[in-house]
Amino acid sequence: MMPAPGGSSKCAARPAPAAILPAPRPRGKRFATPRGTPARPRLDARAAVGQGLAEGTSLVPCAATEQTAWRYTTDPPADAWAAPGFDDSGWKEGKAGFGALGWGAKIGTPWTTGDIWLRRRFTLAERPAAPLLRIFHDEDVEVYLNGVLACRDGGFQTGYDDFEIEARAAATLKTGENTIAVHCRQTSGGQFIDVGLIDAPPAPDK
Repeated sequence: MMPAPGGSSKCAARPAPAAILPAPRPRGKRFATPRGTPARPRLDARAAVGQGLAEGTSLVPCAATEQTAWRYTTDPPADAWAAPGFDDSGWKEGKAGFGALGWGAKIGTPWTTGDIWLRRRFTLAERPAAPLLRIFHDEDVEVYLNGVLACRDGGFQTGYDDFEIEARAAATLKTGENTIAVHCRQTSGGQFIDVGLIDAPPAPDK
């Protein structure tokens, strides 16, 4: 995985609800969830989003619900590629998700090289109360919010999962325009990357 500007962050998968669909165990290594928290089974790539995932408001939709446009490049970009002010006008534009055709995920743009970098601007009407990243990655992934490392995960998944965001990155989210940037690295086998952002505050006590 490429070293991340601005430090390191191994993000933890959000603990799963009590009942979710079983899924094949991923072959790649995943960073550990908090001690005492059982590893969360992955959903199949073709499973509907929402099965075993947090309920909340979509801020940046994932491809399973809406194939939005992203800027992307497969050539190594400049060091400031994740910064909000970075000029990505020279990058290509394609719809999510990005990956190898025939792998089983919902692909909007073919990606068959070793690395891909993605950027997307989005607008918030208000700051989210409890933001989470919704990610399906194969293989290693880094996600930045407004230029700050929000999450890094290794290996691969067989479906979407929700990931906690580093506090420093979550604090950058603001009303108005924001930027999400993603780097995914592939070494062998199938490949795919799709990232969304949701606001999932806990349900009020009854």
